Amino acid sequence: MKRTNNKNVAAAWHAGTDAQSNNGNYSTHDGNLYSYRMLIGVTAPDGTKYQLNVRGKSRYSATTSQHVSKAIAGATLVELIVSGG
Repeated sequence: MKRTNNKNVAAAWHAGTDAQSNNGNYSTHDGNLYSYRMLIGVTAPDGTKYQLNVRGKSRYSATTSQHVSKAIAGATLVELIVSGG
């Protein structure tokens, strides 16, 4: 798997290739995008990119929020509203 910076991990996801950040915390594999092993993006069978965005008590950490922001351009945003803890 190619190692690169965070911006290029997001670009690799959009291009459909696997990549991993230099520290391993941000990666794309088989069409899915991960931040610290948390799924934050998926690729549908038709190639459409869906960026997952969690709101509510289970929202993302500050770093994962940055990862989401880097990948959101060109993706369809899906917001998951989580109630409870």
